[in-house]
Amino acid sequence: MGIHYVDISAHYAFLSQLQTLQDTATFNDSTAVISVGLAPGMTNLMAQHASQQLDQTDQIDISIMLGLGDHHGKSAIKWTVENLAAPFSTMNGKQKTIVSGFSDGKKINFGQALGSRDAYRFNFSDQHTLSETLHIPLVSTRLCFDSSFVTKLLGGLGKLGILRILKYPFLRNLTVKLFEKMKFGSNQFAVKVDAYGRKNDQNINVECFLDGTIEAEITAKVASSIALSVYSQSFPAGVYHIEQLFDLNTVLSSIQPPIDINTRVNKQH
Repeated sequence: MGIHYVDISAHYAFLSQLQTLQDTATFNDSTAVISVGLAPGMTNLMAQHASQQLDQTDQIDISIMLGLGDHHGKSAIKWTVENLAAPFSTMNGKQKTIVSGFSDGKKINFGQALGSRDAYRFNFSDQHTLSETLHIPLVSTRLCFDSSFVTKLLGGLGKLGILRILKYPFLRNLTVKLFEKMKFGSNQFAVKVDAYGRKNDQNINVECFLDGTIEAEITAKVASSIALSVYSQSFPAGVYHIEQLFDLNTVLSSIQPPIDINTRVNKQH
């Protein structure tokens, strides 16, 4: 038996490198589970759950709200700042499309308590992997902050092209320090997944809602749940994204205190 591995990275380029070790993991009888945490992780499982409510899934929109008052590590803040204006490629059907970070704003309903908020495209890894693992033609991920002012400010700066100055290391490092010193905002986070497709020959929208406080805690809970499962159970050797070995209900049942995820299925006219 080889050494098993659980990874909580959010960087798609790094996860892609891990996937190249598929043959090595198989040869050494090792199981590696990647895309573990909140985003990616819970977002993948919620997307899978939403897709399972449909006969055919054409599109999935993932939206994430992060609290500026939460404690975020320097590496996480640096990664976020680096991706604020950085272009990235996604699949639109069979065609590759280039998208700019914090562009293509969309009004997202995060539920009754949080209401609707503007969210913008962001280079989370889940949108890249889900199109492959769930075979969904169009997947997008958007980000907003609990402060609507900061979110709209960044969206406006992105639209004007001003966020491109973050490509300069000095200005990028200065922005990281500003984010580190921010003392306003809450420690709330939220995830909303919208799946669009057909069921029983009708156009359907499936909505999944998750919200809570202290984003790092849910990442730790999901990671510990997956690590315990990999340690105590038998899984096929290889490198797998979380949704390829687990489903939402299995992970939720092992997390204490329980996390509530609400699902709504709506007919579209």
